[in-house]
Amino acid sequence: MKIHSDDFCIKSALNTMFPYMPGDVCLIDIDRIETMAQIQNCILMKTCKNDRVVGLSRNGVMSQVIKGYSRFIPVLNISDDVFTWRTRLNDLMNTPEGGRETWLAMIENVLSLNSFTQKERRIIFNINSCSDMSHIAKKNGMDIKTAYSHRSAIQKKLNLRTSCELHTFFLKLQ
Repeated sequence: MKIHSDDFCIKSALNTMFPYMPGDVCLIDIDRIETMAQIQNCILMKTCKNDRVVGLSRNGVMSQVIKGYSRFIPVLNISDDVFTWRTRLNDLMNTPEGGRETWLAMIENVLSLNSFTQKERRIIFNINSCSDMSHIAKKNGMDIKTAYSHRSAIQKKLNLRTSCELHTFFLKLQ
């Protein structure tokens, strides 16, 4: 089993709990990863094509986006007990979803921003450069309430609850 996390406690606990898991399982500590590109380039490209890739969720921004974006992405919740993890991992080993290609397709989909309208994309690019919604509304020639409704639609599509989570997510995209 390959574990990609900078959390020593998680690594040692998983290696202790699952000493005999097959080597074709790759666990990614989603919320400890800095950017989507890091998941894509540094981790997924190093896995074999047949590896099962499982996300380890701490219910942070990245795991919320990944869970909301694709129901085919297998994720273990860090707050679950060991028996739930073991059962979930065994179930994931017998399902066709969750391979490297599924993860790469999901990340490519998130990075391309295809699921957003043109106005939402303009709001996204402006949120990256400044956080003042009144300035963004003026810059795009729209009412401030319209700008806020577009931001709410973006948050809903990304499965994010607050504007702070939205800003954190955009920082992780870069």
